[in-house]
Amino acid sequence: MIELDGGQHGSDEAEARDRARIIAIERCGFRVIRFWNHDVHERLDEVVETIWNELYAPTLALPLEGEGN
Repeated sequence: MIELDGGQHGSDEAEARDRARIIAIERCGFRVIRFWNHDVHERLDEVVETIWNELYAPTLALPLEGEGN
């Protein structure tokens, strides 16, 4: 999930609500990446690169304890 945030997300209360919502979403198996609206308008290439890397960058899957050798 990609989320764009404006200034209303900058308060401590909003950050706490956002954090709780993100935890709930991630428990359902989704990833959440967030950007400030300003970054999308002023640094779009970097935002797109970050999204690309999140989607296509290889991830390291480490064996769980007790798995493997």
